[in-house]
Amino acid sequence: PAISQSTKLIERQVEHLQEMVQEFSAFAKLPEVKPERGSLPPLLENLVQLFRDSHNKVRWELSIAEDVPPLPMDKNALNRALMNILTNAAEALEQSCAPAPFVCMTVWHQTKHNVVRIDVADNGPGLTDEERSRLFEPYFTHKKGGTGLGLAIVRSIISDHRGYIRALPREGGGTIMSIELPVA
Repeated sequence: PAISQSTKLIERQVEHLQEMVQEFSAFAKLPEVKPERGSLPPLLENLVQLFRDSHNKVRWELSIAEDVPPLPMDKNALNRALMNILTNAAEALEQSCAPAPFVCMTVWHQTKHNVVRIDVADNGPGLTDEERSRLFEPYFTHKKGGTGLGLAIVRSIISDHRGYIRALPREGGGTIMSIELPVA
């Protein structure tokens, strides 16, 4: 039994190291973003449905304004960035044991600044001011076993789209990840 347990522990640690190497490698050589005019709603609908299926203890809401225009985007890169944000929200909710966990994604066109804004709000434990200020720094993490590269990669992808991302406190508890992407 001791050998079997030790073997399983070693296997888990090797898998964890492989994941870390993949993240370090991805951060070191992110593929170049190749924006093409595209529609954001189908991408978001597919992502939210994926998370509804895979994290069914969390209530997933998606609200997209009707006037969201097409924008220059690299669908694969944005999918990767949003997948990371939604995964982080799901993990935070699972660890917090929130009584009615939810993630709400709201999307609209801010015509004054000609950007599409995506807010991903959750009712998890939230972040301290220090965590929010360092959240996108490489190697900063408060997750046990995390590499601290996921949100650094997200920030890089959003920046490559000439956009902005920030973490805001949610009134009533939780976090809002707010992304702004230029339409033109």
